[in-house]
Amino acid sequence: MSDPFFDLTENSTWNACIGVQGHPLHYADGYLEAAIELADAILQKKLFGKRDTLVLPILYNARHAVELTQKFVIATLHQSGALAQSAPIDHNIKAHWTRLNDKAIGDEALRAAILALEPYVMSLARVDDDGQSLRYAVRQDGQKSMEDKWLANILVIRASLASLDKILSELKGRVIDYAEERATGTFTKECSRKDLFVIAKALPQKADWHRAEFDVAKEAMQNRFALSGRKFSEAVDVIKASREMKAIIGIETPLAYLSDDDLVFVIDQWQRLYPADRVHSPLGTDYFDPVRIEAMVACPTSTHVSQNGRLEERRVLSSS
Repeated sequence: MSDPFFDLTENSTWNACIGVQGHPLHYADGYLEAAIELADAILQKKLFGKRDTLVLPILYNARHAVELTQKFVIATLHQSGALAQSAPIDHNIKAHWTRLNDKAIGDEALRAAILALEPYVMSLARVDDDGQSLRYAVRQDGQKSMEDKWLANILVIRASLASLDKILSELKGRVIDYAEERATGTFTKECSRKDLFVIAKALPQKADWHRAEFDVAKEAMQNRFALSGRKFSEAVDVIKASREMKAIIGIETPLAYLSDDDLVFVIDQWQRLYPADRVHSPLGTDYFDPVRIEAMVACPTSTHVSQNGRLEERRVLSSS
């Protein structure tokens, strides 16, 4: 028996990856993309007769995208060890947001994205607190859905979808990076690896920490990241223990297997074998020729799709 929705044809152009080939973010992204496409269709095609029917899937898809994104964020934080429990199996988007906000995740960018999401969560939760009202005209308790609402403007909704799309994208992208950064162990409860880099770059060189400029930078970072004196000291200890971060504040790290003398010897031998006046391109091209560099800067660029499918930018060089 043929399957009306999942039969395949010889034309694979429109085959979509689902199921085992899918990803949790395909669901979250897809529902928001669907909401945006529907809103655009109404406005661009002037589908006045479909406003009243399409507004419901638009709002529901937006709500479901918010729910799935929040669950993805919570699950990712749980897997990284930042949260003790994963997301509960329910549709309470307000409770999910409150949990993320109250936890005060130790990352400035994540906290900002979660806070930016608040008005969208609260708006959708007011009309549909459990995922029923935007799907059914009558709720399970017999109450009419959204009986205190009369109108919704597609233009307003479309503008809000654009803002929501940006916030959700920032939230998803940052939580993925945050989870990867935690694997390095360079973080504190209040500050992520990214935050610690911000602090390190704001501090003067270690040799100048007895000066007033250190106190000024310390106070600024404590205020920015809401750190007590003890919490700031914990952050500084992690910075001083990190090879990358302590280099920023002027602390050198001894090499594990090579001494300074070994490196000097290697460099000296390299210079003997390849003196500066012999270094040249095998093609006879001087890549640092000012005329060549100026020509490259003046050239337009073109977009190229590489063999691995990624977009690359290439210089369009003149044939002259």
